[in-house]
Amino acid sequence: MVSRLQRYPRHSENTLTEALASALEAAPEIGRALLERYGGREVAGEIAVKTQIPAGRGFCDLELRSPPSGPVAVLTWFEIKKDAPESGDDQLERYAAALAAEHPGVGTLVYLTRHGEPSNLEGVVDLSWIKLGELLREECQRLPAESYGRRLTEEFLRYLVEQGLTVIEPLSRNRANPSPTTTRRWTSSTTSFRQLLSASRREAGRGRGRSGTSNRSFGAGLGGQHPLGASILPPPMDTRTSETSTACSIGTRSTQIDS
Repeated sequence: MVSRLQRYPRHSENTLTEALASALEAAPEIGRALLERYGGREVAGEIAVKTQIPAGRGFCDLELRSPPSGPVAVLTWFEIKKDAPESGDDQLERYAAALAAEHPGVGTLVYLTRHGEPSNLEGVVDLSWIKLGELLREECQRLPAESYGRRLTEEFLRYLVEQGLTVIEPLSRNRANPSPTTTRRWTSSTTSFRQLLSASRREAGRGRGRSGTSNRSFGAGLGGQHPLGASILPPPMDTRTSETSTACSIGTRSTQIDS
């Protein structure tokens, strides 16, 4: 693993690829599960994990194949991105064409990005880091608690969390006892929520006590009093006009992941 990670600058996309490859080599059961999921066929026996696979005028980041040598039965290529865009407008098209030419009928190309950005190419699977993190954790639960593969996969999940690529808390050896980090986050979140709830109730009480005062002022000063700010509050309703205030709003983002 050390030799893999020393090949490239720290925190680069190539380093991310080598870290994933190291985890899959240490836990071939997980690699086999990913290959079956995206290769679309049952995998019997050993698999091979390779990186930087020649693909026409470029190199695809990661390859999972079975068997390791001889005629290929199942094969999946992963083009891995952290934040960078495609290397040219036709990168995925070139890789898909190279895969089809070299391994007709047995290869699948997976486009792994932060949010599962669409490739808009038929036959290419769009996958987000969050979804991959979920799959790794699910498969990790099936491994013996003290196995090297499980420990290394958990370390890789922690690395993904540090890089902001997934929100999954790695498995603890005793799932009945959460990690100190999880406990601190939960305590902080629940404390903030209770403070916000108390402040909202006080504000509502003052509003009811003011004769002729519109409820539009509800929460108006809360943003300066509470670290979460007023923007997370639902839009207040003006009881005199029945119009919803637009003083605060909540933005949403839809993330496309593989189904």
